[in-house]
Amino acid sequence: MYPWLRNYFLLPPLPPTFNNYHVASHHADLIKPLSLIDTGGIYVYFEANNNKRSRNYILPILINDFGCGNGNGGFSVSGRNEKNYKFHANDKFLNSNSNRAIRFSSMKRRISKDKDPDTDTSNSSNTEGYQPPMKRQQLGDPIHCAILTTYLDCKQTEEIYLKKMRLRDAISTALRGIYSDCHLFVVGSSENGFGSKTSDMDMCLLIRPNELWNEVDQRVEAPAHLRNVYRVLKKCEFIQKLELITAKVPILKFRDRISGVEVDLNVNNTVGIRNTHLLRCYSKVDPRVSPLVGIVKIWAHVQDINNAKLMTISSYSLTLMVIHYLQCGVSPAILPSLQKLHPYKFSSRVEIQNIDINDPVPVYLSKNEMSLGELMIGFLDYFTNRYDFRTDAMSIRTGSKVPKFVVQNQRSMKNNPGQWKCLCIEEPFELTNTARSVYDDGVFSRVKSVFQCSWRRLRETKKLGSIIHC
Repeated sequence: MYPWLRNYFLLPPLPPTFNNYHVASHHADLIKPLSLIDTGGIYVYFEANNNKRSRNYILPILINDFGCGNGNGGFSVSGRNEKNYKFHANDKFLNSNSNRAIRFSSMKRRISKDKDPDTDTSNSSNTEGYQPPMKRQQLGDPIHCAILTTYLDCKQTEEIYLKKMRLRDAISTALRGIYSDCHLFVVGSSENGFGSKTSDMDMCLLIRPNELWNEVDQRVEAPAHLRNVYRVLKKCEFIQKLELITAKVPILKFRDRISGVEVDLNVNNTVGIRNTHLLRCYSKVDPRVSPLVGIVKIWAHVQDINNAKLMTISSYSLTLMVIHYLQCGVSPAILPSLQKLHPYKFSSRVEIQNIDINDPVPVYLSKNEMSLGELMIGFLDYFTNRYDFRTDAMSIRTGSKVPKFVVQNQRSMKNNPGQWKCLCIEEPFELTNTARSVYDDGVFSRVKSVFQCSWRRLRETKKLGSIIHC
């Protein structure tokens, strides 16, 4: 570990009732710093075991428990190896004699033991990823602060995630009575780092129909297996509202009575496992990726362009659009093509049972210092003024824009030229169009109009609420 951590943190806003706690009322020295929370957070220096500090970097942290454990008040933080680190606010030392601690959530970034981010300029390696910190000046951007606050308020919590994992384990145990060699994977936004508090849980039941972990025939075999699952889960008291839906990829929908989690379960649709692994790694490359994806999804939902059933853009396609933008729409790029940098790790030829969703993230350090506000405006600008929907297709696999005729003619079992119409986004493993639901010219004209109007409004007002509070 570094001899000191040269970071600059921003505490996210706490509930309004926080200032009524005894911490503020009993300790006058805390009232002024805490009063800043209501205006968007307080800045704190962060140091470990010495007095060296730097104002160059900040990183948002999510606080699960903020408390004071003795008569003197104050705060401490549980860090690596259970060491206590000191907080300072407004250049004023608070104290570090609390016997309770602020616990970091999953937004705590990994710190490389070998490399100092201030001096290391390499773009990739095979070690676990270091998430580059965000520059302090980003917090001078009001849109940046608003995005961060909104994202932290809406992101999937650790508590919700653990509830989903317990449900997964319970269902897996129940199904081993009929599929002794099965594996149950959580896929999609619940697992890929882009989940929200309201995200349903998607699961893939992986069974072995023969000696290989192959995909089953989704038209014939999958419904038969799902009917077997239906009969088992119907006997489970905690399962409600079972419904078998025979779509292109058949799913079994149900609800957990205990947690209230809604579940969509498929059989051997293995591409979901692969792209969950890939997107999870993208979410960890840079700390701006997840907040930007989160706010784009919120914006698209508010603007009514986030529903594949209504011929608009699915959440998966929106995520790929953000990743493509961070690869191709900013300079220097914030994201690489992980499939190009690490072709074996993310190859469709890797046996599905060998994929580890929690794989360490390959290192990629971007020199781009844009704030979330600049990136959001840039995202809308890119798809309003700089991207040609008539001729271009997005490929995060190659990290580039590619001509539409190229993706139309790619050799793939599930690809055909007819699915590449209005919005063209290459699925990174199957090479199909993830946005094939967007095929109506009239509906797509409205989608493009939403991008254009939102770009103008956000650029002029500099207020996030102008595009997400409609």
